[in-house]
Amino acid sequence: MVVEKIQEIKEIGGDGKVRFKGFIHEEYRSILFAITEFPDDLPEIEKRRIISQGLFSAAGKGTLTKNTLISEFNQLLSLYYRKKQKRFALYTSLSVMNLNNEVREYFGRDQLIIDNKPHPKFQTESRKITDRAVRMMFAEIPKFYKRVRVHVTARTESEAADLALNHLDLIRGIWNLRLNFAQPMRLSFGGKTKPVNRIITGPIHTLHYPNGKIAAEDRWWYEPTFLEGIKRLDFDKHHDDLISFTKSVRDNLEESPYSEELKDALRRYCRALDERNLNNAFLRLWSVLELLTATGNQRYDVTIKRASYIFEEREYYRHLLDQLREYRNSTVHDDAQTQEIETYLYQLKNFVDELFRFHLFNNFGFETIEDAGTFLSLPIDSDALKKRRDMAIYALRYRSYESE
Repeated sequence: MVVEKIQEIKEIGGDGKVRFKGFIHEEYRSILFAITEFPDDLPEIEKRRIISQGLFSAAGKGTLTKNTLISEFNQLLSLYYRKKQKRFALYTSLSVMNLNNEVREYFGRDQLIIDNKPHPKFQTESRKITDRAVRMMFAEIPKFYKRVRVHVTARTESEAADLALNHLDLIRGIWNLRLNFAQPMRLSFGGKTKPVNRIITGPIHTLHYPNGKIAAEDRWWYEPTFLEGIKRLDFDKHHDDLISFTKSVRDNLEESPYSEELKDALRRYCRALDERNLNNAFLRLWSVLELLTATGNQRYDVTIKRASYIFEEREYYRHLLDQLREYRNSTVHDDAQTQEIETYLYQLKNFVDELFRFHLFNNFGFETIEDAGTFLSLPIDSDALKKRRDMAIYALRYRSYESE
């Protein structure tokens, strides 16, 4: 059905190239992405490339059908897997200062390195691109951020950059989570809005080979919402605490059966709180709240019930969350703005912070994040919990799973 709809909006331009009428094409393409099965080890960015490239290629060869589309996808998939894996390094910067020693984090063979001094070869090669890229920026590039390299193994440049940024945002998510624990509220008075996160990236990222030589001479990756640099964090002042916290979190992630969901949540948390538009940050952070409560497809009252479960004064926090939910809805439907957005954002952040504590530092043995969500839906009353326990025991006995 989707393929037929795409065929209906296909047209051939005067230059012989395929075009699709209207913006509905984007919606159809996203549906194709959702329903097309790919190998589990295929990176998401490559799935999206194959969908997009395969769609235009198949459409250019005649009438678009399910079979012609699948054939094109399979050819592109085969080409991808025939490519040899290579080592790349993403070169970018972080809003930190005073780094006496290199900082390294490992992801199997991949590694993240924050240089205490700029790497000469990477610096020289990167400048070839940043001197061009800066002309397209709407703000001055920070000059004194610390440089960071993320070394990865990938088949394509896009895959390498995507993987490296995922590694970087996971570590930044952990660091910013620790730093944000210590800041439950912030009040800004006038001036430009600053992101919640204290460790953000510079606006331009370049891709290299391990020896520093540029791997993508005509490409760079950038932060589209970048407006200006922020005050740099004194890394040495926080070094021991951040490194210790990172080790604890990563050790617990390795033990968690649903570690991929938690890593995804940490990256999304990091990216949400990089936002300078605090309304956008609020909406993105609300989706992290839904992920951590396993309520993405459930009613708001379930999200609120689960998010407030971990607090002693549960009713008070339920009322607070309900207020945040009302603001979230008004922002989505009415493009609402308010002077209180910074307060609302920090209140929501505090709920998300505590949910991360719950998932990362409690060993309840949940097999899935949905199991954790079910736990958060349990009653808090002692008698009600005991009744649930007794009913479960009766059920086990009734089914002869346990003896008397």
